[in-house]
Amino acid sequence: MPSIVSQYAAYLRARAHKTPEITVNGDQAEARVSIGDRELILLFRSSRKNEWVLRSAEVRHGAQTATFARGQLMKATAVLLSDEPLPP
Repeated sequence: MPSIVSQYAAYLRARAHKTPEITVNGDQAEARVSIGDRELILLFRSSRKNEWVLRSAEVRHGAQTATFARGQLMKATAVLLSDEPLPP
């Protein structure tokens, strides 16, 4: 497992108090954690130099999905842990 994925998974585990499900498939990886009916998915991609980066984060709630940029992980985590509606 790529170390950057492990580091982000540790962050999610600390914030959500749940162990994320991690999948790696070729040059893509995901870390998923669910709280109630909400799910946070971190999407990673590897470059040709085998350097892994966080591409984006998504929070899903029913049929709604809110997408966050790389620098918005704290905001995405806050949305996962809150009861407020997903941002547009």
